[in-house]
Amino acid sequence: MNISIIGSGYIGKSLGKYYFSNGFNVTFFDISKEILQELERDGYPICSNFDEAIIKSDVIFLTLPTPTINQKISLDAFDDTLTKLLNLNLDGKLIIIKSTITPGTTDDFIKKISEKNSCINKKFGVIYNPEFITEIASSWNKSGEEIDFCKESRVVIGESENKEWGDFFIKNLVLQKKTPVIRTNYSEAEMIKYVSNVMLATKISFWNEIYLLTEKLNLSFEDIAKGVSLDSRIGEYGTVTGKAFGGKCLPKDIEAFITFANSYQKMSIVENAKKVNDFMKNSFGVRE
Repeated sequence: MNISIIGSGYIGKSLGKYYFSNGFNVTFFDISKEILQELERDGYPICSNFDEAIIKSDVIFLTLPTPTINQKISLDAFDDTLTKLLNLNLDGKLIIIKSTITPGTTDDFIKKISEKNSCINKKFGVIYNPEFITEIASSWNKSGEEIDFCKESRVVIGESENKEWGDFFIKNLVLQKKTPVIRTNYSEAEMIKYVSNVMLATKISFWNEIYLLTEKLNLSFEDIAKGVSLDSRIGEYGTVTGKAFGGKCLPKDIEAFITFANSYQKMSIVENAKKVNDFMKNSFGVRE
């Protein structure tokens, strides 16, 4: 099976190397020459031509950046990729989107491809399959262990009413057969990813508030956190405190989520989690 990775940043590299190590024919594509040169030096197949990367592949993973700009998600990389895909024959190919995107994005993506090229693209599949690995430093994780695609806690599949492509994905591309699989529509899968990141951000801010209080009361935060986190319903995530959360995902996603959600409902708890993090950042710095 031929796989192309479109967007070879941290997630794209990790994903491609994972499948490459499991015997798949993987080709990396990225607009960055430096990234491709690094991958080539490490012995991985690369392609600098977008059309060629798509044409030679059976499965296309879109691991594109979705930065937050002016408090809103930017889909510029998606729009650029969509424009290129509209001119290609996708018949028989499966497109798997892994980037963090707001609910409704995949539906719009499919609609645009289907309407523009209904005669060319006779049968192609689209799945939204968010990733749950983390580019984590040991300072955020007491064990110092990074999560990879072998250790994800669940596999989320956003799909259409036609389950054929989802079945194909599970059979051929979900290599950890004991990992729980959640199958939903596209928007629900997109929401699962966003809510997961926002929940993690909120937990960190909650524990940072408790940390600040224990400092003022001259109490041992570590003892308190241990006593609380032993409750399996709570857990220890977020109890490494003292600085703001940073990294590439949580700051941008909580900001974009607030803007997206506030069009429907005010998100007071999430907004306050961001305010706590902003305070920690300005007062104590960022833990990367």
